[in-house]
Amino acid sequence: MTKRDYYEVLGVPRSADNTQIKKSYRGLARKYHPDVNPDDPKAEDKFKEATEAYEVLSNSEKRNRYDMFGHKVFGDSYRPDYSSVSSIFREFGFGDFFLKNIFDFFGEPSFGTRVRTRPETWSIMGDNILKGIKISFKKAAFGVKKDLEYERYEACKKCGGSGSEDGELKNCPTCNGAGEIRTTRQSFFGTVISSRTCSNCRGRGKVIAKPCSQCNGEGRVYKKTKFAMNIPAGVSTGTRLKISGKGNAGIRGGAYGDLYVQIEVRPHKQFVRDGYNIFSKKKITFYEAALGSKVMVETLDGKDEIEIVPGIQSGERIKLKNKGIQHLGRNMRGNHIIEIVVETPKKMTKKEIKLIQEIAKAKGLKVGNGTTNFITKLKKAFK
Repeated sequence: MTKRDYYEVLGVPRSADNTQIKKSYRGLARKYHPDVNPDDPKAEDKFKEATEAYEVLSNSEKRNRYDMFGHKVFGDSYRPDYSSVSSIFREFGFGDFFLKNIFDFFGEPSFGTRVRTRPETWSIMGDNILKGIKISFKKAAFGVKKDLEYERYEACKKCGGSGSEDGELKNCPTCNGAGEIRTTRQSFFGTVISSRTCSNCRGRGKVIAKPCSQCNGEGRVYKKTKFAMNIPAGVSTGTRLKISGKGNAGIRGGAYGDLYVQIEVRPHKQFVRDGYNIFSKKKITFYEAALGSKVMVETLDGKDEIEIVPGIQSGERIKLKNKGIQHLGRNMRGNHIIEIVVETPKKMTKKEIKLIQEIAKAKGLKVGNGTTNFITKLKKAFK
């Protein structure tokens, strides 16, 4: 089932601070806790949903990752960290009975057992990178191959990404090679033995004996990189393209993250985009509007000739089919809509004035003699 947006679940805006998030979750937790709603089978699902949303949005690091990449950054089977959930419920004053149920709801071991954290891997996958670029209107319409230069972590060539100068390892001094650190504490339900992964060796029990002098044991170095990327036709401002494996290298041989390229399209002097259609204006004389004509217009594909039918009015539109923006990922284009703007001449020769006066006389119009006042009346007549 598709997960709902975490901000929607808690009923808070994306700009909400931690105080707003906590206040909203507190109300939802009290409302939907299954012990409060024993006859409502949907209450438990809503409780879990709100708890997961709170656990992510109350953690600044997780929230930043969620804001950037959405649900996919955690995976479909993501479960909240019950330790953070239990602390907030203690703050709410719900007591240990509620806490025990929380652990049961999320499938975590119950009290009185040995609690172990999930083992961590020696290698750590690299982070994703977000980079913005600007391209022209036409390049966005037709696509372009663009050289992209940026900085990232790359696998250290000297140690092959392992972080070790000579490949030798030794027992971790923090956990004495066990890979985990155990703690014992007393609770309302008895003794709880917890075992967490050693943060120094990340559960491996071994550490590098002699770190690589080039990367200081991290297995990666920071440097500039460059590659040619294909920007597909039809992108618009805000389009985000994913290039797999072009992000940061992981630590000690971890896989590369991904690169996300966010597009910003520069505005065009003549064209305005609306979806996959583009709009422009074409000025014509009132002679061309009255009698009809063929005029040249600028399109994305170059100049094109359009027909002006006699009697066309200012503001009418002419559609050029399949002359707009190519649909992203599809072999079809939008349309080019041209708005006609009929211009009244500001200056005319005596011969032109005389001819127009004869036309006006034939129509029974009272007009001037071509002065500024006359031009004003003429505009009204042609409208």
